[in-house]
Amino acid sequence: MVSFIELKSELEAKLERKLCNNEVKFLQWMYERYTQEQLKNSPTDLCSGLQTLLAR
Repeated sequence: MVSFIELKSELEAKLERKLCNNEVKFLQWMYERYTQEQLKNSPTDLCSGLQTLLAR
C-alpha cells in the first residue's frame, strides 16, 4: 500500500513545489477517505487504485 508520505512526495514532485498547509490537510483527508472506501470495497485493489489516482 502506498503511504501518505509517498503520496505527498509524488504529488509535490509532479507539481514541482511543496504543498501548502491547507493542501496537505485536504490530501490527508482525501487519503483517509479513499483508503477507508477501498478497504471496505476491495482490500486487494488499494495500492493499484492509489497509483491510478497519482497518474491523473
